[in-house]
Amino acid sequence: MYHVSASLSKGRSTTSRRPLDLLPKGTGTFLGQPKDQFGNPIVIDDLWGLAFGNGAAAGQTDELFFTAGIADEAHGLFGKIQHENTNN
Repeated sequence: MYHVSASLSKGRSTTSRRPLDLLPKGTGTFLGQPKDQFGNPIVIDDLWGLAFGNGAAAGQTDELFFTAGIADEAHGLFGKIQHENTNN
């Protein structure tokens, strides 16, 4: 299981454009950054929160859900990031 961090430390604004970081649960060793379909690090503007599904009513454990405040936090966005299966 992995933790995903937005590399946001206390006092840093959530409006900063920072890629997500992959950290294995327990060790905190940096594993890299998840990439989009073009190979760019995934960045979620105005990120509020991240959480994996729980394998039950809150989604599958391989689905990463996020919330963000778009349009200068005038609107809320809820979305998910899921690994694309390329073994078709």
